[in-house]
Amino acid sequence: MLRILILALAFLLMAPAAHAQLEEQAARQIALAQKDFDEGNYERAVNSASSALRLDPQLYDALVIKALSYEKLNESMLAYSLLVTYQELTRGMTQRPEVAPALVRLKKLITGVINEPLPSSQPAMAPSASSSAPDDGSSVQFEILSARNQTDLFRQMNESLQPGPMRVRFRSQSTDKGDDFLFGLARAAWDRDELDIDDPAFTVILDSEKLVLKARDSATLDFTQEEAEHEVQLWFDGDLLAMRVDGEAFGPFKVRAIPNGASWFLQLTDRARAWNLEARGWDGSLAAGLIPSGFEGTSREATTLEFTEHPITGRIDEGRDVSDLAALLPDVTDATELRVRFTVECTAKTYVIVRPGDGREVTLGKAVEVRGAVRVPKITAGLQCRGGAEEVELLFAPDGAVSGSVGGREFGPTYPGRKGAEEPMFRVKGDREEGWVEGLVYAVGARRAGRRVFRAGSD
Repeated sequence: MLRILILALAFLLMAPAAHAQLEEQAARQIALAQKDFDEGNYERAVNSASSALRLDPQLYDALVIKALSYEKLNESMLAYSLLVTYQELTRGMTQRPEVAPALVRLKKLITGVINEPLPSSQPAMAPSASSSAPDDGSSVQFEILSARNQTDLFRQMNESLQPGPMRVRFRSQSTDKGDDFLFGLARAAWDRDELDIDDPAFTVILDSEKLVLKARDSATLDFTQEEAEHEVQLWFDGDLLAMRVDGEAFGPFKVRAIPNGASWFLQLTDRARAWNLEARGWDGSLAAGLIPSGFEGTSREATTLEFTEHPITGRIDEGRDVSDLAALLPDVTDATELRVRFTVECTAKTYVIVRPGDGREVTLGKAVEVRGAVRVPKITAGLQCRGGAEEVELLFAPDGAVSGSVGGREFGPTYPGRKGAEEPMFRVKGDREEGWVEGLVYAVGARRAGRRVFRAGSD
């Protein structure tokens, strides 16, 4: 009995000391966060502030440092949500003076483009990985990824994720050419400072100029602006993989078989940075060829489109000068969406080539071929050529998709990805006496001027 009393007394004496130690560690972390912020090390400031909040969730100043760091990293919605949370938690208390002007700045930035209520969210206390998961319990969230913490992230990722169907999103930026940031699924292991990768099911590679996919199907997507930030969303159903890069859809692609003992891997050089990686199990399917519009919580623009029609008169056949015709085609450089309508009289040898000039191309014959950054499989819903006129409409969507209808039969959407801009072309090939196009109209769609509208994405 005496021993129990002594142990209880010792515990009571130790508890305040342990609490004081946590407070001291939290104070040290918030001091580091403030120092990192003042020196412009905003990624480190986010991590230090997160560590302070883990140690002491009532250390509300850490929310402010974290929010202002996110503002500097152009994560306006996250910054706004954290500052709103700070105001709610400190209601009736003296608040930091920089919070009110920051909220004004962020609200102008956000509500200028979104017409829906702004979300409030609780601060993300996890510094690296989160186990708040979907139905299969497989989920991670990493705020900051770098060459310095990639081995820890590799371990945490594979402790939480199964090597199977998954949806992933992250933001990245690279300042050089080469394999600056790799993400994929393979037999992989870190050997000191080297990542050994064997038998990959797929690998996504990013540098300052392009994104490269290596799988059973391979593809390259060239970026329009070097060294820019990019948002990548990826869906993997076990057999097929699809992506959206800065909103543009790409795929689906066939991957190789998942090897035994596979692990998720990521690797960064000092020339690359990545942040806000979220991965979680996914029970969807890409077999129908459709790519999800985006993760929950992401947004896509839904501002009304206004179309301007550009009719091109006269019959177009094999004898029509391609250069003269190209001069009549509208400039689609700033177009959001393009619809091309025409009527075809054809034989089995007739082909119609439609190249808007934005890196996509459709060749219409007995089958439909769609090209872009990659060539997608031929589509059988082509011209029938049975002696009558056939109505055709092609839709070049803002997310890179191509769809349409030929003689009342619909195809797509299919997602070739856009390659670099090229000269526009409309051309008819085949017997000019029996194959031609009439009634050609280019309908160029642009966003209505004024307030822009966004809607939540869904996968």
